[in-house]
Amino acid sequence: MYHPPLPPLKYPIKRLPRMTEAQLKEARKLIRNECCNYDKGHCIALDDGIDDTCPQWYTYSLLCKWFRHVILPMNPLMEAKILGKSLETKKCGVCGKSFVPGSNRARFCKACALQRKRKSKAAWARRNRGNSRLL
Repeated sequence: MYHPPLPPLKYPIKRLPRMTEAQLKEARKLIRNECCNYDKGHCIALDDGIDDTCPQWYTYSLLCKWFRHVILPMNPLMEAKILGKSLETKKCGVCGKSFVPGSNRARFCKACALQRKRKSKAAWARRNRGNSRLL
C-alpha cells in the first residue's frame, strides 16, 4: 500500500520523546480508534510477512512516523504534553473540561459550542416567527 510522504513536524524534535504510562494508554486509544494502519494489533503499513506488530503499541517512545504526524495531532492536548510544547488551555463554561481554544474569544469546547449554537438559533427562530418584515 502506497502512502504519500509525510509533512515535516510542527515541532521539530532532536530526540524521540518519551511517554508516561497514562500517555501510553491514551495513545493506545487513539491508535485503536483513529489509525488506518492498525488492524487488531498488526500494522498494515509494515505487513511484510515477518513481524507486523504495531511498533507504537508497545513502546513509550514515539517511533511510528504515521502516529507522530497524523494521529497525534488529532489530540492537541496530548501532543503538547508529549512533545513538551506549552498550549494555552481554557475550561469550558458548560461542562468544565479543558480544551484548546481556536481563537481568543472561545469560551466553550466544540461539543458544547455546537449545542449552544443550536439552542440560540432555535430561540431566535421562535422570537422572530411571524415577523415577515425581517425576511
